[in-house]
Amino acid sequence: MFEPVPQRRPLYSVPAGLLERTAMHEALTAAHAANQRLARGIAVVIAASVRDLLTAGHPEAPLDATHIELADEGNGSLYLTGTYWTGTGRQRTFHSTEGVENAEEARAALNEWAQCLDGRHSETWLPLVTARQLIDDGYVYCTYRLDLAKAAALSLD
Repeated sequence: MFEPVPQRRPLYSVPAGLLERTAMHEALTAAHAANQRLARGIAVVIAASVRDLLTAGHPEAPLDATHIELADEGNGSLYLTGTYWTGTGRQRTFHSTEGVENAEEARAALNEWAQCLDGRHSETWLPLVTARQLIDDGYVYCTYRLDLAKAAALSLD
């Protein structure tokens, strides 16, 4: 036979009041705002870093890059492939661009920022991109063209 288990009081109390719900709502709102600010900062840093890479660190030099490719890792995080497009629509890569030194190292450094972009920030970065789906060996994945001018123009506030 089973003996009834004695009722125990929880060791904690669950907030149920209006003040607690308001505090949680304020905290969630602040976290959301911080995530969107982070995404704007990352987009600005990516645009500036691409400019610096393609102009050999001379921001006053002409820049013909208009978009850079981001790809989805499959887990929602993004990474830069090293492919970009010029104002004439020509597709290029960091590796094929004259004057770009250590293209793979530069791409890896940019990816430290890009991988921070994910679904938490999508309302900030999605308006900056043009999406397209690709199929490779039956696997469907998304790539995005990030508009560098729009990214550079974002406010951090």
